[in-house]
Amino acid sequence: MTCLWAHGTPIYSERQETLPIEYVDIRQFIREARPLFESEATVTVRVEGTNLATGEPRTVTGTVEGVQSVVGGEESDPQIAGQVTLIVDTGHERVRIGGWNAVVEDVEATRIVVTDVADVDSYPSLRAGTEPAE
Repeated sequence: MTCLWAHGTPIYSERQETLPIEYVDIRQFIREARPLFESEATVTVRVEGTNLATGEPRTVTGTVEGVQSVVGGEESDPQIAGQVTLIVDTGHERVRIGGWNAVVEDVEATRIVVTDVADVDSYPSLRAGTEPAE
């Protein structure tokens, strides 16, 4: 039922506009980071959650390699309400990240933190809070 919240209008949101940006919902992260994925920017994340094989806490740090969903083709907001999996490349392995109540992924994410974006121009909300490099 929690994925239905995405279709409501927020009445209050206190969003961080500069890095690091934290998310507690994988679908919200995917929705807001979609322009980054489409521009093929390199997005580095730290994912905190639970290892589904052991039940132990696990933190995964790496670059987002892709997004998979049960619905094929182009994802729209209603389709993101279904099952989605974030693929994170740690440099040693590819880890499948799921959201709340994940079952088939490696990690159930409780927090996703965007720690770096290689192409800030493709993420308008970050431009305002980032000083240009000299």
